[in-house]
Amino acid sequence: MSIVTSPARVIGQLRAELSALTLAEFAKGIVHGYRERGLLVLGGAIAFRLALALIPLSLCALGAIGFFGFDEIWTADLSPRLAASTSPAAFTVVDDTVELILGQGQIFWVTVGALFALWQASGVVREVMKSLNDVYEIEEDRSLRVQFAISVALAFVLIVLILGAIAAIQFGGAAGSAVLGSGGLPRTLGATVGWIVGLSLLVVAIGLLVRAGPDHDRPLQWVTGGALLSVLLWVAMSALVGFYLTNFADYGSIFGNLATAFVLLEYLFLSVMSLLTGLLLDALAFERLESRA
Repeated sequence: MSIVTSPARVIGQLRAELSALTLAEFAKGIVHGYRERGLLVLGGAIAFRLALALIPLSLCALGAIGFFGFDEIWTADLSPRLAASTSPAAFTVVDDTVELILGQGQIFWVTVGALFALWQASGVVREVMKSLNDVYEIEEDRSLRVQFAISVALAFVLIVLILGAIAAIQFGGAAGSAVLGSGGLPRTLGATVGWIVGLSLLVVAIGLLVRAGPDHDRPLQWVTGGALLSVLLWVAMSALVGFYLTNFADYGSIFGNLATAFVLLEYLFLSVMSLLTGLLLDALAFERLESRA
């Protein structure tokens, strides 16, 4: 099946998938899927692996920023934001660590550190692959060597896509000002384009997981209702967490720091559940569509 499809075919697929289930059937199927397929347990396992992988991935990204001479991304953009939302003591610790990575540690984190980060990310992908098999209720027949090869390749591509999405969303406004000139309109246009590009890259990333993750040969559309649902749920949760961190998080007390850490861990778990819920919608819709054929 071709990876690239026409907009009309995408729209037709979305309509068919979303109309295959009523809202009541969707809710009942989600509850049944969570219970029978153990998605809450799987989601927790993925979130735990993701939390472990984010540390080396973040350090690797900072090392790449320093290696390619983009230190101003930290000094002019990220650092002021972090300073405004954390306590002075916490910011000093983070800033000293980042400066060390941007300086002396950049070579390590773009070489050996990058390999370690990729390996950790591949572990997350393998957990997702297992979850996809459970979502689609199929047995894993691929050898361990094939599974490891797929997970490493997928992890590399997904890292590129997700970093590209973050960069597009984060710096779209600044890019619009740089290309179209200063002013509110160019920045707004740049930010809008950045969000469109970023969300599209996230949908592509989920599409890759759907195509290459589970051990099945059932053709799925490149863009599906489930993928869009996953991205929309993730965006909504990200906005809520960002609102909390900006307006309610208290970094001046132990309780406030613990609450913030809890919120961030819960955010990872709910992000994973957003992905699994969207893919479960795919599975339920395709089962219904196949039964009608």
